Amino acid sequence: MAAIEQVVELPNGFRSRLGHGVTAGEVGEWMSMEQRCCAFLDLYLRLEEGGTVWLELTGRPGVKALIKSEFF
Repeated sequence: MAAIEQVVELPNGFRSRLGHGVTAGEVGEWMSMEQRCCAFLDLYLRLEEGGTVWLELTGRPGVKALIKSEFF
């Protein structure tokens, strides 16, 4: 979570911009582990031109509050 540089609130969760030191492979590995324990989360990885990495955590109603308490 120390890699988070910006958080954008979404209606059903959060989108986080990660620092340039974080690789897509590292995020993918984290996502895989997170999905095993928290299958109710919808996880999205967005890679933009220039190397910007966004991680989106969303879910059904009620999940946003859990995301906020656990991650932010």
